[in-house]
Amino acid sequence: MAETDPETMTDEDRQQAEEKKKEFEAEVEEARSDLKKVIDQYDEEINVIREKQASRRAEQAMWLDRIKKNEEARRLRHEEENRRIKEAQEKKKKEREERKRAMQNPNKFQPIIQDERVRFAKMTPAELRKEKEETLAKRVPVLDPESMSSDEGMKTLATEIHTRIMKAFGALFDLQEKEKRQKYDIKELTTRIESIQEEKLKASKSADGKIQKINIPFGEVNAEAD
Repeated sequence: MAETDPETMTDEDRQQAEEKKKEFEAEVEEARSDLKKVIDQYDEEINVIREKQASRRAEQAMWLDRIKKNEEARRLRHEEENRRIKEAQEKKKKEREERKRAMQNPNKFQPIIQDERVRFAKMTPAELRKEKEETLAKRVPVLDPESMSSDEGMKTLATEIHTRIMKAFGALFDLQEKEKRQKYDIKELTTRIESIQEEKLKASKSADGKIQKINIPFGEVNAEAD
């Protein structure tokens, strides 16, 4: 399209040309504004994505740290449980050996069954409370509050509580069985001791029937001829 010669342009032509120029410049400015909006929106979306990525990385780091702590706590509880089991086994073994020695030598049985009772009887209320607190601290694992902040943590906690309840009932059962065995052992040993005392009483009677004092495991008694 041939350009219009400015010298031959009428005022109307010049006015139309000026209006077209202004329209073109307005379109260019609008295009620039639209482009700037697109760029700003893109930058905003990029920033949102980056913030989400940073938040996700922080959350992942937090969960990894929590998992690591839970695993460490679980490992320590496992080691503590193994230690308690080993101590309990050694204690049971020692008790069996003591009962065996007591059966072989009834004269030593009384101190064995009284030592623990005497120890507790001599304790003050403060010492008994301390003994209870130390025992509970050894037997009851520490709860991890951070593990309760998620569904998985609650499931783990519920499992641990169930396990502890089962262990508590198991310990109660063991104590009851132990008490039954001890009562049986005491009855058996008492019968043997009484039998030995009777033999000593018979052997200590003098030929003239005089009363004599003899030593037996539970103190002195008077022996008298029939």
